[in-house]
Amino acid sequence: MDAWCAIVERIRTEQRDQAWQHKIFRAFRAVFESNARLSEEGGFLFNTIAETYVDSALMLIRREWDLLS
Repeated sequence: MDAWCAIVERIRTEQRDQAWQHKIFRAFRAVFESNARLSEEGGFLFNTIAETYVDSALMLIRREWDLLS
């Protein structure tokens, strides 16, 4: 039973963290979409934020894959 509780807690923690990261990413995207000047001048920043978000999501999948292997 303790093993199942640990698995469920890990899943809950990973899902919560991923949800927060996605919310923050959407907030940054909204700022860049609503501000044309920022989009033009700070596009590299948005790309960095997007790449970081994607990398984080892929690492989540990779960690899960490693646990299954």
